[in-house]
Amino acid sequence: MFFILTSCSGSDALSGEGGPCLTNRDCDDGQCIAGACIAIGSGAQEACAMGAHCPSVEGGDASAYQPPGSDADANPGPGTGDLDGGNVVYDARPDQAGSPTDGGTNAADGGPSPDDGSSPIKTDGGTSTEDCNANPSSCPEGQVCSVVSGACIPEGTCGADADCAPPATVCGEQGVCIPGCGAGGAGAEVCVGDELCDTLTGHCVLVRGPCQHDSECDPPKTVCEVGQCVPGCAETGGVQCPGGQLCEPTSGRCVVNGAVCASDDDCATPAEVCDLLGQVCTPGCSTTGCEADRTCDPATGYCVSNAPCTEDAFEPNNSASASVGPGPGVHTNLAACPGNEDFFHVDLVAGDDLTVGIRFLQGDGDLDAELLGPTGTVVASSNSATDNESIHYSATTDGRYTVRIFLKRDLGPNKGNKYALELSIDSATCREDAYEPSSLEQPSAVVPGTISDLNVCPLNADYYQIYVQGGQTLDVEVLFTHGEGDIDLTLYHFYGLLEEHSWSATDNEYVSFTASYGQIVDIEILLYEDLGSRIGNTYTLRTQLTP
Repeated sequence: MFFILTSCSGSDALSGEGGPCLTNRDCDDGQCIAGACIAIGSGAQEACAMGAHCPSVEGGDASAYQPPGSDADANPGPGTGDLDGGNVVYDARPDQAGSPTDGGTNAADGGPSPDDGSSPIKTDGGTSTEDCNANPSSCPEGQVCSVVSGACIPEGTCGADADCAPPATVCGEQGVCIPGCGAGGAGAEVCVGDELCDTLTGHCVLVRGPCQHDSECDPPKTVCEVGQCVPGCAETGGVQCPGGQLCEPTSGRCVVNGAVCASDDDCATPAEVCDLLGQVCTPGCSTTGCEADRTCDPATGYCVSNAPCTEDAFEPNNSASASVGPGPGVHTNLAACPGNEDFFHVDLVAGDDLTVGIRFLQGDGDLDAELLGPTGTVVASSNSATDNESIHYSATTDGRYTVRIFLKRDLGPNKGNKYALELSIDSATCREDAYEPSSLEQPSAVVPGTISDLNVCPLNADYYQIYVQGGQTLDVEVLFTHGEGDIDLTLYHFYGLLEEHSWSATDNEYVSFTASYGQIVDIEILLYEDLGSRIGNTYTLRTQLTP
């Protein structure tokens, strides 16, 4: 087959002879082959056909690699419009601004809104421009003055809580004064679901939750009550302190007139123990005694249960070799039990910034944390004597890092302590592998086999070359995790003709190609979309020739 190469002229910078191109539309007379405009004879009109998935210029826009056309494409291109002359036509965005006003006319009733400052007062004898608040007794019999509108209204009706006697009575949905939620009785406002009664206003309020400790809320602004985050005692409508207790503004909690504590260390244990909710020292179990299913521990002052410490779903992760990799994010409902350490691992590359956060209540057990490097040595730690621990570390070498969490000292009435683990990774750069540059201009030659620890970066596809004899079948497989980045696999003839491709939206890609004659095949590995917590994605390349 002959290919007659002629000059390719164009109307812009992308269409000159040998100039860069992304699709055939970038070339006036020729076709886009291997990222350049080439005029090809009739024998190769199928090469890089219109709209084909052609190699991009190195460093070009990765979105140009998308397979255009049908709805069945695994990776739809950006925008929602059609291709018109090589340009993406995006849908117009409707104006989100509000509709024009009606010139002062009330849209609900079609009537004008008063603008003269008057406040007509309805009575049983007509209207008056006087404000009845100046003389409440001026209202006719059977009516009362509304402190909100200044109008005389029938007794028992209301326009706002101010027309009633809050919090004892509040304005209900039917415009009638009813007992507030804290008053109880027939007709009172009833709190349902996630609502709690705000005893200062008499209304039910929706609260945030669920929670187990104040540390899971925003103390002292909000604290944990009955599994919900509610306003602290210093906030309007917050926790109400009963007689004999005072509000502690720094904690949002009510405390008795005694010693304030954050853990048993602040009290005279075991004679006293710290009430973690009230944050006050209270008598130990030797004074108060214990319930039938518990026994008094004279060493701690707590009534303890014979029930074992409840393990979490990640067990058994009790050693570095048995560590689990939960991935970035917040992982809750974890447990640190006495004599049972927890290990979690993350894979980092040099330059990655790792943040480890452990949220727990110190009064129920002192937790500490360590970060072990790839060799098992401690590279960072956090061991305070307060709630929560945190570690910030910048990786100096590639490898697996392990977080060790352990119960240094068991405190409080429960065995072990509950905690939440937060992991975040900030990747500063995309790691290059040993086969770089592996570019379109400098592809890396490979032989059949398996190559691991490869990495593809955004806007920088990897290219490999392998020779296939006539009659041989080439199998190519790329193994990777889609959650860290969508990788596409494409095979090209050495002059740019698309042979086979695999562009799925799942883990791994696979293609098989049988050569009719001896030829060099280009293997393109493209990061179509970067996902996950780090820049780029790692992969393994497998190639096989048969027979």
